[in-house]
Amino acid sequence: MRNVWQRLRLTVATAMIAGLLVAGCGGEDSEVDALASDFCELISVFEGIDEDDFEALMEVMEELETLEADFVELERRFDESGVTDEELEAAVRAECPDAFEAFDGF
Repeated sequence: MRNVWQRLRLTVATAMIAGLLVAGCGGEDSEVDALASDFCELISVFEGIDEDDFEALMEVMEELETLEADFVELERRFDESGVTDEELEAAVRAECPDAFEAFDGF
């Protein structure tokens, strides 16, 4: 019975580790992807904005003020992650190129 229990524990542990690796919880890429996804969500307000439309710009600025705490939290996570600026920028460009271009233009 003891050998069966040992093998069962080993099998469960192996399956859990494999599951984490498949889910992306074991690598830096998952952190980059999570940061990029959150960043894209925040900068989506810039996508499709007409820079010549003053009212639209003011609406975006008001919305950004409401998102300030989210930006601060994202910046804290980024600082603690060890992800480089280049890695994050590449991931954001890949996930939401239009929003990034609009954001980068400001």
